[in-house]
Amino acid sequence: MRECPTATSWSALLDCFKLHGLVGTIIGTLDNAKLVSVTIADTEHDHEGIAVYVRSGDSGPWHLGGLVGAGDPPDFTLLRFEHAGRGFRIDFAAMITSSMSLDGVASVPMVYRGITATFCNGGSFRCLQVIPHCEQIVHGQTVTVFDGTLTVHDNMLSLKGVGSQPSCGVNVEDSFE
Repeated sequence: MRECPTATSWSALLDCFKLHGLVGTIIGTLDNAKLVSVTIADTEHDHEGIAVYVRSGDSGPWHLGGLVGAGDPPDFTLLRFEHAGRGFRIDFAAMITSSMSLDGVASVPMVYRGITATFCNGGSFRCLQVIPHCEQIVHGQTVTVFDGTLTVHDNMLSLKGVGSQPSCGVNVEDSFE
């Protein structure tokens, strides 16, 4: 995605991806932005990442407005892609199987379920990620949890919530300028 930071048209951006051995798939659309999942164009389609591309005006060039995620993410569901402040908000829900230690010695199977909220300002690569909701489940019982409320004013984000200790999420106040 960094290989193709700008393009004069959407077709030129897709051509740039192709030139670099990448494939872009639109997974969300707004009036002036597209959320794109980028994969490596080979037989295995390894995941490269997710990015927001923003267009200047109705017919202006497209530019990379934020790197939402990179690498091979867990299976996720797109919950939200919308304007937030002077930028964009992207929410994904994910469930990941892993393991954790309850006693500091032995590991037990664990399921992590959470929502990741990502805020991009639309003018740079930088995005801010927070976890407003999460839980870790062992043997069918929740062992850690966090439940928070997000507020955005201009490009200032505030996440306030409560959770068990240790928790899988934290309170945050930060800017996504």
